[in-house]
Amino acid sequence: MKRSATSRNETYGSSIKEIGSFGSIEDFWCFYTHLTRPNDLAVNTDYYVFREPVKPLWEDPENKNGGRWTIRLKKGIANRAFEDMSICLIGEQFDEYETVNGLALSVRYQEDVLSLWTRTSDEQPRLDSIRDVAQAAMEYLPTMKNTDWEYKRHEVVLDAMLKSDAAPR
Repeated sequence: MKRSATSRNETYGSSIKEIGSFGSIEDFWCFYTHLTRPNDLAVNTDYYVFREPVKPLWEDPENKNGGRWTIRLKKGIANRAFEDMSICLIGEQFDEYETVNGLALSVRYQEDVLSLWTRTSDEQPRLDSIRDVAQAAMEYLPTMKNTDWEYKRHEVVLDAMLKSDAAPR
């Protein structure tokens, strides 16, 4: 799935477009070879790799009680980071594979953001295992050594957003 920058009249969910599906690493590579690489995407564009039928929305029933591990990437390494993390996800490299709903890559102006979405946020050993696999998969990148992954529960982020929107300006 892909999301481009939204217009004023477009909701976040309606800006997400499915651009294909695949069921194996081989199918992923066949599909991926025809996509614009993350390093070449326009700012404020996102790529998602999620298991069907889960949508990359906090409100999706499979995401509602979950959260996400996030890491900030220096510009120029998004291609390799996205490819490697996609292979980990599709190839079931995570010991807690059933806990991981998907992967998001958000292209931003000064950095890119990679996130692993989880279906649960209250089982710390499972969450730590997911982080450890993700961290090991990206340690080969010199700029990724000693870089911290940050976990946030979707409901906490959503509550903070609602409070900031409700605050008087």
